[in-house]
Amino acid sequence: MNPDADARQIADVDSCPDELLQYQEQEAIWWRDACVLFFGEYSGMPIPPQYEPPVHSLKYYRTIPFPYDWKGYYGE
Repeated sequence: MNPDADARQIADVDSCPDELLQYQEQEAIWWRDACVLFFGEYSGMPIPPQYEPPVHSLKYYRTIPFPYDWKGYYGE
């Protein structure tokens, strides 16, 4: 546990449904993959072999509409 986290932050995380945390994990992965591909395209540098390559192409990530339908997960 982070010693800098206050009680409210801890309670917020503890109260999150597992479904939301799983969703956020998946979202973080696709953001990472999209960013790696985007910056790789402009830098011309390959992804180092010690890192997991993205699952999809940059074209795939560019077709995802934004803002995406988050299904009310963020209090909407």
